[in-house]
Amino acid sequence: MSINLKFIEIDTNPVKPKATVHATGRLGFNLDAISFMDLANKENFKVATTGEEGEELKNIYLIHSEEDKSTAKVAKSGDYYYLNVGNLFDDLDIDYKNFTVIFDIKKDYYDNNEMYVLKMRRLKRKKG
Repeated sequence: MSINLKFIEIDTNPVKPKATVHATGRLGFNLDAISFMDLANKENFKVATTGEEGEELKNIYLIHSEEDKSTAKVAKSGDYYYLNVGNLFDDLDIDYKNFTVIFDIKKDYYDNNEMYVLKMRRLKRKKG
């Protein structure tokens, strides 16, 4: 019996860009996200959501922008980058103190501008 096998190339090291809300409210990016988003060359992001008030938040959108009073400034601590946007999470009623809030990051476009879609996942924060 002769079988014609077609081998599938498997990526054993997929890029998994993620961001996590720290207990301080900072949105910290993992190394994959830093590279994927080219954070070393970006200084500010406009932040957007979709949906109506009272609707459960699923995504946050980041669009690189020039600095103004409504942008989040990219900051760096050691090798890691973050956005100091704790007040945003408070305004959106995202409970980052009792939950671990993680965002999976994908790239998309809005009005011909590169945009990062942060899809939220919440896990009960481990105590002790």
